[in-house]
Amino acid sequence: MSDFNKLKFQQLENKFANEFADVNNKQILFSGAFGSGKTTFLRDFAAENSDTIFTHIYPVNYTLHSNTDIYEILKYDIILELISLGCFKSEDVDSLLQYTYALSQTADGAVKKVLNLFSKTGKKLDDLQGIFKTSIDKFSKIKNNLSNPLLSVLDFGNEVDSLKGYEYEDFITSVIKEKLCNFKKNVVLIVDDLDTIDPEHLFRLISIFRAHIDHHTNENKFGFDKIIFVADVNNLKTMYAHRFGSSESFSGYISKLSSKDIFYFNPSKELYTNLNGFLSRIYVTLEGTGGKLPLLQNSSDNTKLLAVYLLANLVNINILNLRDLVKENVLHYSIDSYIDRYQSNLYHLDIYPIYTLIKYYVANPTLIKSTFTRIEDDPLGLNQVFQGVRNYEFMYSNFSVPFLEVISYLPEFKEKKENEIFEFKVDGKLFEINPFKQSMSRKLSFRVKDETISARDFFLLAGYCLSQFQKNITDL
Repeated sequence: MSDFNKLKFQQLENKFANEFADVNNKQILFSGAFGSGKTTFLRDFAAENSDTIFTHIYPVNYTLHSNTDIYEILKYDIILELISLGCFKSEDVDSLLQYTYALSQTADGAVKKVLNLFSKTGKKLDDLQGIFKTSIDKFSKIKNNLSNPLLSVLDFGNEVDSLKGYEYEDFITSVIKEKLCNFKKNVVLIVDDLDTIDPEHLFRLISIFRAHIDHHTNENKFGFDKIIFVADVNNLKTMYAHRFGSSESFSGYISKLSSKDIFYFNPSKELYTNLNGFLSRIYVTLEGTGGKLPLLQNSSDNTKLLAVYLLANLVNINILNLRDLVKENVLHYSIDSYIDRYQSNLYHLDIYPIYTLIKYYVANPTLIKSTFTRIEDDPLGLNQVFQGVRNYEFMYSNFSVPFLEVISYLPEFKEKKENEIFEFKVDGKLFEINPFKQSMSRKLSFRVKDETISARDFFLLAGYCLSQFQKNITDL
């Protein structure tokens, strides 16, 4: 990941650092919307806290079937993490094979079962190959010395474990706990993408962790100092209601995964301050030239601010997320790919790059109008997006200029004269429009005169103008 992508969300980092530092906060439910950057945030947080060991697992990658116990795969996934940390070695695999051999009664069965469970984690097994080969060679020599009485004792122990259920430790869990105790640093387990697991396995996994928390000592199963559960709690609530018919008892159910209040990860407010940087990474390629240039290179400063404001509102309604923004976006089109019904090029209009940008992120162009209607229902205030701006009163008026430039092609607009104030109605809302000439321009421009125009009014007007733009162009 490039340095640019490692965004600093200082307020969120400080807030989470305080939550994490609480020694009594041993289970943390880390909630955020899909694509908001939860995993990246936690990885960066782990990298900056070298005094703690972080192990990161993704149960969504497990190869699961209806008869597969996700708990068994979870344990083997943790073992792989311990192997990568260098604390689970060949002698530990020896014990694992012997234990499994005692349960399966055959050497082939033991090896196949262990390998099968490792493979179901969805991880590469590169770190496992070397020590596993050594253990198999050793195991093949000693397996004949394992007597039936020993097998009987272990079988009996296994029967006892099965009666106890997963509230008690089995052999593998005990080994994991022993290894964690040997670390001189705190060890944290991050269980990521919980809300993307099949509901059947999700609730089994949640039940396991709920049952494995010692309610007297608040200690975690396996002996991890902290466990961070990562999901969108809204998705968990929806899945809970679907599974149990109601969400009324959800809070009590999920509270066992969080020692304190749920930590809500919402980087949007801090994300807005980075949008100028994101826009500089959006390029257009010119057909036939092979070159590329920034989308807003020839746009006015006002249009660039408008683009930032529109992107912020797309983030706010979850049309855009961090994953969409951090990648370098290249838009492919001919510089004159849009023509109006009079065969005039429209690419020189300020609305052209704005429309291209919106169209790129709103996958279906027919939904642009409805997208702006959604924004209109709950728009961001200018002060939520821009910092250090002295005067917000004129910004909506200025932002209206590129949109009104589109409908200036309508006959009733062409007849207007400079400074001739007139009313323009959109869905019952009257706007006072002021015609003016920009410096160094002979062409008449238009802006909303009312300097107190609200955010709702602005998006009503913007949505209407974009729909008019779509009606008057053809995408070749």
